[in-house]
Amino acid sequence: MTPRIELLFLLVVVVGLFATTWAASRPATPSATTKTTSSTTTPKKTVLSKWLVKNLPDGPFKSERDLELKTEEIEDIDSIPLEPDQILVKVEAYSIDAYVRTLLIKNSFHMSLQPGDPMRGNGYGTVIRRGSNYKNKKPFSVGSRVISAMLPVTNLAIIEPKADPFFGPLPAGFTSPCRSLDILGVSGISAYMGLFEATHKPPKRGETVVISAAAGGVGICAIQMAKIMGCKVVGIVGGPTKAAFLKSELGVDAVIDYKDPSKTLEEQLAETCPEGVDFFFDNVGGATLDALLDKINIGGRIIVCGAVSQYDSGKLYSDPFGPTKYLKLAERSASMSGFVLGHMMARPWKVMKAMRFILWNYWRGYLKTVVQIEDGIDSFGPALEKLVNGQHTGRLIVDVTGGFVP
Repeated sequence: MTPRIELLFLLVVVVGLFATTWAASRPATPSATTKTTSSTTTPKKTVLSKWLVKNLPDGPFKSERDLELKTEEIEDIDSIPLEPDQILVKVEAYSIDAYVRTLLIKNSFHMSLQPGDPMRGNGYGTVIRRGSNYKNKKPFSVGSRVISAMLPVTNLAIIEPKADPFFGPLPAGFTSPCRSLDILGVSGISAYMGLFEATHKPPKRGETVVISAAAGGVGICAIQMAKIMGCKVVGIVGGPTKAAFLKSELGVDAVIDYKDPSKTLEEQLAETCPEGVDFFFDNVGGATLDALLDKINIGGRIIVCGAVSQYDSGKLYSDPFGPTKYLKLAERSASMSGFVLGHMMARPWKVMKAMRFILWNYWRGYLKTVVQIEDGIDSFGPALEKLVNGQHTGRLIVDVTGGFVP
């Protein structure tokens, strides 16, 4: 590495650190927040609550049937036994991500849980105790925050860090640990990777970008990023409330409501995208993907981020609804590719680029967080059911301790 390149690399790192500091000190970015509150009483003793898998559904997920919440009173947190390589984490919050639903599907790509297993999700918390092998080591010190995409769903999690490849420290001085579950977490980084890194040709000014599941956590971030690039942005959502939200809060150029009884998805695509579609960011799959294939322009790009329409079908791996109009790719010299965030996270230079872009635009007010908060660990199962049924707007968060800041 030449001295000039070394200096440039150092400058990039410094800029990244300054961006993090700016984001931590900047005035709060306007955010849209919905909060669901359940009445609870504070027990005198510590209550250990944990969600377990009860059933692997062959069709739509039902919280009461497929998951089980177990609770027990414990006299003292210090009485919880720890192995030398384990740590005890007081969990603060979880995000409800679409991949969590796939954990309840046989032969799932991410992981297949079994009845009796702890349910898992993307969450963070604070280390409150640690085993003897960590007593004289800096990683995972008491009081430090940690995060994992496969954290057991409980208010007090026993973790063996070496056995969890998704587990790691949450850097001190982060904008706010809460942002690690939305704009600086799965939502924001997935949106960035799909728009700019998973494609051979990112969207550019003047192009028409269509985003499905546009009122979800990833979709909302992708909308804002595409607007930053000067694109015409069309969001696909289900229902007039979400459509109005995209127009009033995010300033999309047009909205397609696939639940509109008066017009089909194809008819609305023809109205909102008369010039065709240059870039499609797909979170839904199924019939939506087919309709967009029919409208893709010459040289158009389709990015597959997810297929939420298939997760609850019971046929994701046995008989999924695949694209029937795939020949449009050849006819129009278009391309379709997909990505998994875990693969992208293994390329640190791409992650650095994503974080710089997100932090810089968040600090300038061009990216804002949109979260829907569900209170208490007991809301995890019902929140996952809300996710698969589309009964949420933005990143769906389970606030375990009451400290999540929108």
